[in-house]
Amino acid sequence: MKIYVAARSKKYGQDFLNRHSFVADRTVILLGESSLFSVINRIIKQEDEPTLFVHDDIYFNVDYFGRVIDAVEELNRNYPRW
Repeated sequence: MKIYVAARSKKYGQDFLNRHSFVADRTVILLGESSLFSVINRIIKQEDEPTLFVHDDIYFNVDYFGRVIDAVEELNRNYPRW
């Protein structure tokens, strides 16, 4: 699962990666985006798997990513067309 981060600047993008090194290999930092709706639409069109889209000032708990994967797997099992 990829995480897209809308960052206000390179510094804020790097701060996000520093806080969340446990998901850095799955994170794409987006800079200079003029429309978050355009970003969301682009992600929907290009990604086949569930994807997280967040702002640079959020904080994930260390277990957050695993919990999201568990929730997606449960949705797939119980609601295949969700």
